[in-house]
Amino acid sequence: MKRRNVIKIGLLAAMLLPVCTLSAQQKTPPSAEKQGAASANTPYMQINLEMQGDFTSRFVTKSGDAKAPAPLPPSMNGAVLLNFPSDLKVEDTLLEIYDNTRGNIARLPVNIKTQTSVTETSFKYVRAVYVPVMSKGRPVTDVQVSLANANRSFSKTLILNAGDNGVARFESVPLDEPITVTVSYASNKPTSLTESLTRAHQSDGHHRAAINVDWADVKTLAAVAPVSPSASNSASPSSSASAQPAKEPSGGNGIINTLFGIAFVGGVGYFVYRAYEQGKIKTFLEKAGIQTEQPVDTGVPANPFAKPEMPPIQPITEGTADPFSGGTAFGSPIAGITTAPVAQGPRLVGTIGSYSGAIFPLNSASMVMGRDPSNPIPLPDDTNASRRHATVTVSNGQFAVADNGSSNGTFVNGVKIQSGFPHPLRAGDEIQVGMTRFRLET
Repeated sequence: MKRRNVIKIGLLAAMLLPVCTLSAQQKTPPSAEKQGAASANTPYMQINLEMQGDFTSRFVTKSGDAKAPAPLPPSMNGAVLLNFPSDLKVEDTLLEIYDNTRGNIARLPVNIKTQTSVTETSFKYVRAVYVPVMSKGRPVTDVQVSLANANRSFSKTLILNAGDNGVARFESVPLDEPITVTVSYASNKPTSLTESLTRAHQSDGHHRAAINVDWADVKTLAAVAPVSPSASNSASPSSSASAQPAKEPSGGNGIINTLFGIAFVGGVGYFVYRAYEQGKIKTFLEKAGIQTEQPVDTGVPANPFAKPEMPPIQPITEGTADPFSGGTAFGSPIAGITTAPVAQGPRLVGTIGSYSGAIFPLNSASMVMGRDPSNPIPLPDDTNASRRHATVTVSNGQFAVADNGSSNGTFVNGVKIQSGFPHPLRAGDEIQVGMTRFRLET
């Protein structure tokens, strides 16, 4: 009897096993298949990106801590998956997506349970707003420039210095709502202008028209600010009269200048003629390696395909030069240190400036570069660099550089980057700090 019961229980278990297996497979979330090789225990954020472009993303805590930015992964079956850092809390973190094509920013709450759709309207901030301030055609310095929206949920104030060249730069400014810019200096009446920022702007931000002020005691710079004449407009009717056109020279001055020009050209011509007669020009050209005599006709036709003999190429030996820049290795007499072997792995190679040819290995997760000799990347000979100018970071094989609020800014491939925001780097990118330029080699 007991044997029959055992047999019945075994048959019943065999019948229920396929049903249990099918039920377990149906409970597996479809998005787990899209996760691929990622661990089932690793949380991730699933994004439905409904637009085309070049995007960069990073996770930012509400207290201001941020992970290094990285290119947005490619979509898989219509979705983009981002692994959520295990050391962050979902409820305290936002996802920032940078639209590098349009210059806008989206800030989204992190959701690891459902899919998050990202459209063009998700981008509610412009990366940067540039506000030029001019006085009588010259850039202004030492004035206070403020930018705020109507409810003052966004409000920032900057003081222009000489290094700004008369242009105030505000970051992460709200789009599609009225923004008021105010310029003030000493006891003068402040100048204000309100406008709404639209999505039609350049990829690096919104370049608004210049604000002209006519204060008698305002400080100006000799250099002309980089503002196109068509973009310049007056903030008030009184300021429009301050930019007077340059006066044309009088007729008498024009005739005198013409006579002086003719006399100068005649003097130069006479000097060249006398030098030619005395053979000085011929001697100068021969010293420069330029043959002035006609070749002797030997009767043998010249071979049009013959190549001139070239001097032998000096071989490049390890530890003496960088094969790309032609300069010395890091630790060369440029920095007053003994010669060291060429660094292997990720490195910065100097291409322009006092450190042209110097090699700095990127062997730490975070390396500060600047004029302070104690920096991991010291640039004491570059007087245009700040003491702790910028920081190069590497995380999971992704490189980035962030400007540390330097006086002259940090440039990547000729474009000034945002201060305080890590800018992603790829092999071959060029970083300029002060008067020194480096190439990233990985």
